[in-house]
Amino acid sequence: MAARVDGIEITDRELTAEGAILGLNPQRPEDRQQILDRLIDRTLLAQASEAELIDRTPAVQLAIRRARAEELERAYLARIAARTLPPSPQEIDTFIQAHPHRFGERTMFLVDRMSGTGRIRLVLDSDSMSTDAIRRLRNQMGNANSSTDKLVSSWPVNESEDVQYKRANTLLMQARIDRAIGEEREMLRRQAQIELRSK
Repeated sequence: MAARVDGIEITDRELTAEGAILGLNPQRPEDRQQILDRLIDRTLLAQASEAELIDRTPAVQLAIRRARAEELERAYLARIAARTLPPSPQEIDTFIQAHPHRFGERTMFLVDRMSGTGRIRLVLDSDSMSTDAIRRLRNQMGNANSSTDKLVSSWPVNESEDVQYKRANTLLMQARIDRAIGEEREMLRRQAQIELRSK
């Protein structure tokens, strides 16, 4: 126990979690005191709110319900992510070879784009573009009559193979997690009894 406020315990675990949120180290005395002050104030204000029955108002009950559901959702999604197997080295290599514009041939483009107020200058990364969009952009190089994007210049992005490999691993892992979460949501919806009330 880190502290007790009117009989309500503030645990060391709460202290550590709050420190992480604030970017403070509860092992340092000045940080610990700052974290404790924040937790004590929160506890006192929450008690005062309950004493005035603010916790029973519809808006506050809804907010509490939402916060609880969001935290449970976050924890469940984190568990799904932790269970997701990472891609194999072969899968990563295949992914890199199948998407050269995102890795070995990654390019930055300086583009003039027509907007409602005239032309604006943008820097685009081939990593976030489709191969069709890149081809269209390159076809417009030097085309002064283009009514949309006009490619001004381009330059390669030089990344080491190690950096490319790590980035590919991250992209593939996130795609796997997203797929696992989507499948879990679909399964839960199939199992649930959902009734929608018409207006």
